[in-house]
Amino acid sequence: MSSPGTGARLARQLRRLARWPLLLLVAAVILFEELAWDELARLLGRLAALPFVARLEARIARLSAPWAMTLFFAPYLTLLPLKILAVYLVAEGQGGKALLLILIAKIGGTALVARLFVLTQATLMTVPWFERVFLRYQRLKQQIVSALTESQLWRLILAVRRMRAPWREALARSWCRGRKIVRRWRTPRDRRL
Repeated sequence: MSSPGTGARLARQLRRLARWPLLLLVAAVILFEELAWDELARLLGRLAALPFVARLEARIARLSAPWAMTLFFAPYLTLLPLKILAVYLVAEGQGGKALLLILIAKIGGTALVARLFVLTQATLMTVPWFERVFLRYQRLKQQIVSALTESQLWRLILAVRRMRAPWREALARSWCRGRKIVRRWRTPRDRRL
């Protein structure tokens, strides 16, 4: 017969075991958005060189809080039909197309939301509940990133990257040497022509 604490101990172990895959999934999403957020916002910011985009962005930056909030959350609603289409594609046996659609929607949606956030952040932070949620999200993100970087898996990834770094450098050097040799071979032939 098992002791009374065995069930509770097993439940704790199962929660701890299930926590890591969930943490890694959330961490992957957060890290993607963290790494891609600034780059995607900057990429869309380049469109501001076009006069009509610059005028549109100036109008967006001047929006009142309710309109800024509406505009900020609009991309999430517009992506819903694409997600439903992806589910339909999976049901039709076209998983590759569904995955591609989800990836494009995720990258495009993240880029749009990132740029809108850059334009409306000052206004959005005047909304008390939005500021509270944003600050909580920042704390949660920091906790997840800290937990991930302190994990054995992260240390293993860093160790593998450090081991690969000399190989990459050697490969890059040999690639450069190879290109120089190819240029030397081409040069005499080009002179003959």
